[in-house]
Amino acid sequence: MFDWAHVLHRQVYDVYADPSLSVARKDSLIETLTDYYLSRRGYAFTAVPKSMALMDGQWFSQRFRTAESRFNGLIWAYHWLEVGLYEPFVASSDPAEQRAGVDSTVARFWAMLREGTGQMPRVMPMTAAVAPGFSRRHPRAAVIFDNLHMMNDIISDILMVDTLTAREKGRLIGQQLAEFRDPSRNVMTMDEWWSMSEMMSHQH
Repeated sequence: MFDWAHVLHRQVYDVYADPSLSVARKDSLIETLTDYYLSRRGYAFTAVPKSMALMDGQWFSQRFRTAESRFNGLIWAYHWLEVGLYEPFVASSDPAEQRAGVDSTVARFWAMLREGTGQMPRVMPMTAAVAPGFSRRHPRAAVIFDNLHMMNDIISDILMVDTLTAREKGRLIGQQLAEFRDPSRNVMTMDEWWSMSEMMSHQH
């Protein structure tokens, strides 16, 4: 599931990086790629936003970020970069401006990690907060990436539990992965997702 979602991530970069495609063609290609991603139901994170309680409110939640706060901050900064790189391509169709936007996004990522002065994210970066233009054009892909990033935290938390055997951890991870393929339980409305993103954007 992680690999399949990362394929979609990379395909979106490839679409944006192709200067021969019009804006309309890029938008339609990203939607087609998202359709194809979702067609592999055994591997696809749902495009319905899952409840944050799955990441923060389960009995094993928040162990990783508590025990390994710097490592967790690095992962969240990387997630910020992953989706933040889309926004310069949505904000402008001029190649020089896109390049400048990418350079500035990468520079901000490195600044987050600077020893002593770095400001690594203190909340999980939501795609709509970091890349609002991309998320308005491609809400399904944005939700998929948020669900993927929540799952990163969940698996890290499960792996930190020292009262479970490896087999029990494997079973619990399998249950969580099934939960994140299911569009019918523990979900938010898109309005709730947008308003949560709006709230989070003020915390970055």
